[in-house]
Amino acid sequence: MRQLGLILVVAATQSTSCKQPERAASATSSDAVATPAGDAAVLDAAAGTWGDRDMMVVAELDGRWFVAIEDWYRPADGSKPSTDWVGAAPVSELGHRIMLQAAAHAPAAWRTIVGQPLATRAADGTACATTITGLFWLATSNAAEIENDPTFVAELRPEAGCAPVVITPRPIVRAGTRIAVNAAELKRVATAFRALPAYRALSREYPDDASGDAAAWGFRFDDVTRVVIVKWFAHPVERSCHPAPRMLRAEYALTGTTPRLEWQSQIILAPEPRALFDSNGDGVMEQVTGVATVDGGMTMYTYLVGYLDPALPEDDETPDGTMAVSRYGGCD
Repeated sequence: MRQLGLILVVAATQSTSCKQPERAASATSSDAVATPAGDAAVLDAAAGTWGDRDMMVVAELDGRWFVAIEDWYRPADGSKPSTDWVGAAPVSELGHRIMLQAAAHAPAAWRTIVGQPLATRAADGTACATTITGLFWLATSNAAEIENDPTFVAELRPEAGCAPVVITPRPIVRAGTRIAVNAAELKRVATAFRALPAYRALSREYPDDASGDAAAWGFRFDDVTRVVIVKWFAHPVERSCHPAPRMLRAEYALTGTTPRLEWQSQIILAPEPRALFDSNGDGVMEQVTGVATVDGGMTMYTYLVGYLDPALPEDDETPDGTMAVSRYGGCD
């Protein structure tokens, strides 16, 4: 199986018509790159142990940060999260119809990590100190989903001026800086992107594609401009019971008159990259993606965060570590 970091995926089923994916934002400038130092995680050993994953991603939602820990943290008593812990605590709603409820009935072996420090890294690779402030159940659609198929998460409070993106023992030797890319360069990238055999094949599969144009973001990496370009392929509303949308993502390096393809992938994640970096020195830019909602025909999916390493073989449409809360919603 493909060894990717955790992807947090939750599904809402309020609508059965085929809404189009949310449009990604345009590229903007960001802070300079810095080299990080220090350990990846610091926790009291008495609290339990952390698993062997070397890349965990942090979701940001409404200015709050969360990490799914049920398959990562191992408490001293060996217990695993159970919906029996769901109690009568109030349910709050965040953006993207995400429901959140405090895990008030979590056993002491889990609650002991609350208040502990957890070192993370920001988008530029710098160390970012956080504190675990609470344990929550997370679901979508409505409060009833909390009792059916929730995701167990820890909330993190970062230090001032820090926006955590990943938890990893890797050094993140280089990170990309977000930049604006001029229209002429974007046009060249889009032309090369549309010429890919995969793009042509998906265009034939979705001749009535209703998802709109591709979205692109620019980064500066090793003094070279890189462009990540992403395109959804989806049937229009009246065909909502037909196959779910597909995605094609590619990265190009702008080193001459013709954009150079670095890699391409059809793994579905949120379109916009929150961070691009090289955590192991192989020269390939890994991606951490942000939030997006897409109608899967019979199920609405909200992708909160994802991690993609294009250097690894793409042998599965769903990367290792994917978590999903999904309910059948029928079709029109």
